[in-house]
Amino acid sequence: MIIAIAALLLFIMVSVGLSSCGAMFSGSMNSVLGTSYTSEDSDLVATEQSYAAMENELQQEIDNIESTHPGYDEYRYDLDTIGHNPTRISVYLTALLQSYTPQSAQAELKRLFGLQYTLTLTEEIEIRTTTDEEGNEEEYEYRILNVKLTNKPIASLAEELLNPQQFEMFKVYLQTQGNKPLIFRRRLSRRKPVRGFKRRTACKRHTPRKPGAYGACKTAGRKCGRLPLLVLVRL
Repeated sequence: MIIAIAALLLFIMVSVGLSSCGAMFSGSMNSVLGTSYTSEDSDLVATEQSYAAMENELQQEIDNIESTHPGYDEYRYDLDTIGHNPTRISVYLTALLQSYTPQSAQAELKRLFGLQYTLTLTEEIEIRTTTDEEGNEEEYEYRILNVKLTNKPIASLAEELLNPQQFEMFKVYLQTQGNKPLIFRRRLSRRKPVRGFKRRTACKRHTPRKPGAYGACKTAGRKCGRLPLLVLVRL
């Protein structure tokens, strides 16, 4: 009789222990699933690549500014970095849409891109004077195109665009990286911020500036005609 009672108690203790372990395991699994990306890996990567393609198009547009907007004496550049953290794109879209494909996320990608990047072209005309060989002064228009690009971080946009519950999930996914930290193995190339200007014309004794990478410039200290001789340097 005593042996039977002891066996029953042992059975009850084992059953309770297994039940507790099962509950703990279930809770752990739910916790992992609740902080993981819900989209397919291929969709996560393809969607991020779509965003990178839009950034490449923006970079090409800036690279071609002097061809698409010719006729200026000077081009002044004030450009923020073009590039993003791939994880933050996926984290943002998962917090907002939960599960997505490149097609279902396309509209939101365009909206996010339009808010992250702002490219502004502003024309400026200065009235300057030049002195000819006989000492006579003449006025002329000096045309400048100001090219400005601003980049607002995705984390800042997320706080503005997501509701409080979605933003809390954004922070959780950001911390866990969707439990897939290695899904984005490649690093996106980033253009460094550019602050500077390029003058397209030169005095008659020197050849005109050749199209190329924009950058800051410094005066070499020699003057002839309208403009000082300039040396362009890469940032």
